[in-house]
Amino acid sequence: MKLDLDIHHYFEFLGLLAAILFRKQLRGSFMILFVPYLALNLLLELLSNFLYNSYHFSSFWLTEASNLLSLGFYSYIILKLLHNNKHHQILIGSLAIYLISLVISIILFGLNPTVFKYSLVGAAFLLIIASGLVFYQNLLMEDLHQPAQMLSGLYIAAGVLIFNAGISIVIFSIPYILKYKLTLMGNPLYNTIPRLLCMVLYPCIIISLYKWRTPVK
Repeated sequence: MKLDLDIHHYFEFLGLLAAILFRKQLRGSFMILFVPYLALNLLLELLSNFLYNSYHFSSFWLTEASNLLSLGFYSYIILKLLHNNKHHQILIGSLAIYLISLVISIILFGLNPTVFKYSLVGAAFLLIIASGLVFYQNLLMEDLHQPAQMLSGLYIAAGVLIFNAGISIVIFSIPYILKYKLTLMGNPLYNTIPRLLCMVLYPCIIISLYKWRTPVK
């Protein structure tokens, strides 16, 4: 068994560990879904890593599965955090357009590098919009003393926003990175930066899980 573990794998594991440790305060709310999501996401990452390093198996499909899993999960979490029906409609409508376009593209062209690239960018763009709506909702709130649930949601939105904005910039910069052979820590920037962005995303998730308090019914 050959695994090439990197720093982002450890941060993903720390996120899963935090979700397990805080599961009692998450129980009874949609936030408990972080436990199976983080476990499945880490499993997909490790499986992709193992297959590539052991058998040089293309990770396109597994990475795309992880991409769709993250898009679906964070969209659901943000939908639960948003209280405005119009915001719900914007997000759901955007998701529908994205998924229909992706299915048509895969049917016509297969999951080639171009389709894969725009799939990642499209999902990142949707999550940028979704997390931005959380901040917008927060700005509209008149009460300065926000409930723990809203503060927790802001940490999720911040992590998702920074991570996906960084991913989008890196993907669009790939031709420039390749042309000038830009590297960081011995690897191309398009490999290193997404891994470093996990050092922002998962601490935000961990803080969010720590601050969450399930509303008393």
